[in-house]
Amino acid sequence: AATKYLALGEMLRPPVIESEAPPVKTTWELWGGMHEIEFPAVMGSAWRADDGSVGLLLTNLTDQKVKLRWKCERKKGEEQMEGLSAKVVQVK
Repeated sequence: AATKYLALGEMLRPPVIESEAPPVKTTWELWGGMHEIEFPAVMGSAWRADDGSVGLLLTNLTDQKVKLRWKCERKKGEEQMEGLSAKVVQVK
């Protein structure tokens, strides 16, 4: 199901994702220095398939189960994700 979106589809504006999970903090080595960074615990991208359907790729970067709300293409929904997981959700 993911192929028609991720490999063959067109990338759209990212979805708005809300979650109560705290941001993920880590250190990256870049340009000869160490940099503290943080990014959202749950991230996503939106894709339109050739058939016109829209799919979201959602990733949970924490090791905890999270609940999230998303908005995309004038639609919205709720999902629950296991820790360190990814899933494709079709926008209906």
